[in-house]
Amino acid sequence: MVLLHFNIRGHNVNSLIGGATGSVGDPSGRTTERDVMAQETRLTNVERISGQLVNFFKQGLSYSTTRNPLIESTQAGIQTLRNNFDWWKDIGMLDFLARYGRFIRVNQMLARDSVKSRLGSEQGLGFNEFTYQILQAFDFYHLNKNCGVDIQVGGNDQYGNIVAGVDLITRLKKQEGFNKDKECFGLTVPLLTTSNGVKFGKSAGNAIFISKELTPSYGIYQFMYNTTDEDVKRFLYKFSLLPTSLIDKVIEKHDANKKLRIGQKLLAIEMCDLIHGDGEGFNNFIISEVLFSKDSIDSFNADEILHAFKLQNMVTSIPRDEIEHTSVGNLLYSVSNGAKSKSEYRRMIKGGSVYVGNDKTTKFKSFEDPIDLEKYLIEEKLLLLRVGKQYHIIEVV
Repeated sequence: MVLLHFNIRGHNVNSLIGGATGSVGDPSGRTTERDVMAQETRLTNVERISGQLVNFFKQGLSYSTTRNPLIESTQAGIQTLRNNFDWWKDIGMLDFLARYGRFIRVNQMLARDSVKSRLGSEQGLGFNEFTYQILQAFDFYHLNKNCGVDIQVGGNDQYGNIVAGVDLITRLKKQEGFNKDKECFGLTVPLLTTSNGVKFGKSAGNAIFISKELTPSYGIYQFMYNTTDEDVKRFLYKFSLLPTSLIDKVIEKHDANKKLRIGQKLLAIEMCDLIHGDGEGFNNFIISEVLFSKDSIDSFNADEILHAFKLQNMVTSIPRDEIEHTSVGNLLYSVSNGAKSKSEYRRMIKGGSVYVGNDKTTKFKSFEDPIDLEKYLIEEKLLLLRVGKQYHIIEVV
């Protein structure tokens, strides 16, 4: 998000992938050594993360111009993806030590918090992780000298590594005489946490991903919809590019009746649109309202509902005459591909767990009950059946 803010204001941004340094592992913010990653896994990660970053900044730039009248796509800077393997692959260890070793101060490396905390631990610190800050420092030096990058951005756990880069650039400038009149800078931002201090991430069990394969856009919507009231305003400022005056007005409305979750809905919509493109948020809003709000189904037409659910691969198409000549139990068994047995559906129907949409007054009473399409079909094409907490969205063709 910080890089995106720079980019839309005319700065060139460089996203750096650790194709080389990923094999070493950064000790920052860790109390234990990272597991060794297989070469094939690392290369796959590099390829996937590269694609995700390219897509994020492309979508982010497009999103920004639709949200704020002060932002114009023509004023944006260049977006470049870089992989540090491209320069590390040609650097030998002996050559590196001979040329750059004397500019690296071990006492400064030992003073880094990430190093001191591990040196004092029972596990200690491997030489591979100890040298990681040298590798990151050299990346900054390479990008500063060859690509004109004069600001490195990272989380606040990267402070020591970034300072090491600033220090190395300063020393080598005097030796090599490049960019003499230009300073370089480091910029760190706090790691994202919830209002109760929990960090976002895989280890905390609350990670969401910008890859649709790992987190479908509806998953992002639901995650943000469940944000606490204390976090809504903060996250809207961090993750949307809406004018702050508009955010303030939304939060004012939100605070007036928190049960409506106005802030959470807007946050969820904005996050989906930012990551996956305009329209994703509204489609997921439709899904959420249809699934969980009895009064909202009538707010959308059948085509809008079907389109939204089709994007999430949640629609089953069935011929009308097939539904007219079967029972609700057999239909459910068919659309679920046998996920539950017929006896399970008999029990659920008898227990009152099967009904149309969110209307519990439409409960079916037996497995053999027919489905009254004249009564339950929406615009001659959409049938919504609920089984407990699970929905079946059926397109009647």
